[in-house]
Amino acid sequence: MMLRLRQSRRRRGVAKHPKTAGQSALIERRGKVIHMADTRKSMGAVMLAVVAVGFVGLVVALVLNWIAGADFSPWTNYISDLSVGEGGASSVYFIQMLLIALLSALFFYGSMKTLRSSYGNGGWLTAGVIFGTIGSIDTLVMIFFPLDPMRPAIYTTHVWTGVIIFVCIAVYAICYSVVFRGSSGPLGASLVVAVVMAVLSVAFSALLALTELTHTIGRHAATYLIEWTAFSLFAVWMLMVGLGLRRSSG
Repeated sequence: MMLRLRQSRRRRGVAKHPKTAGQSALIERRGKVIHMADTRKSMGAVMLAVVAVGFVGLVVALVLNWIAGADFSPWTNYISDLSVGEGGASSVYFIQMLLIALLSALFFYGSMKTLRSSYGNGGWLTAGVIFGTIGSIDTLVMIFFPLDPMRPAIYTTHVWTGVIIFVCIAVYAICYSVVFRGSSGPLGASLVVAVVMAVLSVAFSALLALTELTHTIGRHAATYLIEWTAFSLFAVWMLMVGLGLRRSSG
């Protein structure tokens, strides 16, 4: 009889108190929140890496091209003219765009689950991931077809990829900014930049097609400047998203 009482007391002793069970659940939830925050922080770092690679690569390519004595300016050249730049500029452009495509693809892959859990808007997020992935693949194709006027087929292929890329970045920037709408700081403000950038990107895609594919219009400084402005605003948008994701995870 005494043995049964002792066993019964032991079983009651190891039974989990309701408060202990609640605390365990709370700790588990907190762990998940911390994990999601760390993931958003990592994604923000990836986006900032894209900006850094793009800026450094562009500056280095421009400097190398300038040292080689080549004429180049935002009102007489497309950005993609660096794909046939001189003095090693073309190699830097290739590496830069390759890294941008791979890092961007990593961001789109990771954002599907993480951002949906944090911000919702599944339809907008899905569209953003789809167009972002298409843009990343298109960039990988583009770098193997430089904008070389001496090789018309390769030149035309590059132009087509350029048209697609600028449409893609316009769409997915809008989609992601809608997902972030309502957030504080850079994330919430990114929609304004995305809209302006998207208008310019689509305009450039249309002008590029009319200039280089259908030859309906001639080359104008406005076309080049629109591309450079859209590209610069796109970099600002990525910077805002990268900083916003890092901030939101803090």
